[in-house]
Amino acid sequence: MAMGKKPEDGSICLALNCSTGEEINRFFEKLSEGGKVLQPLGKQFWGATFGMVQDKYGNFWMLNYQEVDYMQQLKEKQAAAN
Repeated sequence: MAMGKKPEDGSICLALNCSTGEEINRFFEKLSEGGKVLQPLGKQFWGATFGMVQDKYGNFWMLNYQEVDYMQQLKEKQAAAN
């Protein structure tokens, strides 16, 4: 499936932002059971762990876990400077 195109089979695409490394691993494992791994979990250039699967029902999942919350760090720095 190309980015920006609607799946022809009526499936949906979901993005899931996980809270922990354990959570992304658990979701990825469960969603890929009987499905298809499109991109294995791995560290990405934006600093997150990311992977893509198609579940056994044909739905597409993008899973992301950002270990460091850079926006929160920036807000804390700005608050401390004031």
